[in-house]
Amino acid sequence: FQWGSKDVPERSRIVVRKAGISKPVFELQNPSLNVQAPAFEDGDYTWEIIASVQGGFDISSRKRFSFKVLPIPPFPPVSFTMPAENEVLNTSFFKEHREIAFAWNPIKDATHYRFSLYDANKQLVFKTDIVAKDFEKDGFTFTDIARLSRGSFYVEVQAQWRLNKGKVFQNGKVSRLHFEIDIPQKRTVTTHETGILYGN
Repeated sequence: FQWGSKDVPERSRIVVRKAGISKPVFELQNPSLNVQAPAFEDGDYTWEIIASVQGGFDISSRKRFSFKVLPIPPFPPVSFTMPAENEVLNTSFFKEHREIAFAWNPIKDATHYRFSLYDANKQLVFKTDIVAKDFEKDGFTFTDIARLSRGSFYVEVQAQWRLNKGKVFQNGKVSRLHFEIDIPQKRTVTTHETGILYGN
């Protein structure tokens, strides 16, 4: 934001409001003539300068100026590289692996990936946010195998760009991967009558 005044203000304040929200989304006391504001969500905004000179004379801007922030286009969906779509993980797989490694192509400018794992009934099994730098270095490995059982599962991954305070600035399109776990069902354990134990 840029503004100016013929007279030097004794007090000044820049106020930015978003349509539909009464509380200002940005406010700064005695700002410089060039103000760098934080990132704003998409929507309609107004801004004004409220100022006065010595003696209390009001020299505020005569009207509120308006501007629009357009929605940011979403990141493209990721492409899974591991496991393969509809891959079946069977007993031989789990004999060699105590985890499931997931991999996808990195998305430029993404800072995080939201990873969600669902069962066949669309019940959430596991959810986490992965830092993009860590993913590109080590990938992502799901180690809590005890949460899984025989059946179908779905993984969803969404690229995100988050600001320093964690607020999501740009989302991506969600990618979905289906895989199955095919392990023998547990058989019911039966016991034999122990008879009379020694000492009884």
